[in-house]
Amino acid sequence: MHERRSYERFEVDGKVTLKDESGQSIISEASLNDFSFKGFGFYCQDAFKKDVVISFDIFVQPFSETLSGKGRIRHTANPIGFASKVFNSGVEFIDVNSDHVTHILKRIQAKIINELRNNRQSEPLNFLPY
Repeated sequence: MHERRSYERFEVDGKVTLKDESGQSIISEASLNDFSFKGFGFYCQDAFKKDVVISFDIFVQPFSETLSGKGRIRHTANPIGFASKVFNSGVEFIDVNSDHVTHILKRIQAKIINELRNNRQSEPLNFLPY
């Protein structure tokens, strides 16, 4: 399948606190699903309307990093195979510290590289090294 996005999304665990646009009142709590340079995806029991502007606090595990900002809901769907009260939504960043986003992405990528290194099977040598 052809990837439509300009930036790769990384699966990541975490929590998201969704607030109204002013950031004053909490609308909902959600589970972070994925993260990219341009936005993030989350699972929530509430359905959000497209193009609604929200404020958010994202807590990215296991780094104990919190990212706050504003974003726009780009889609909401009820994924197949999930309970009928779970929705998958995507948010596009509007106002966020891009240096902090880059920092979090670098930590996610470093974690993936370390996991790949740790899971790599060492292959037996089929020649005599000199």
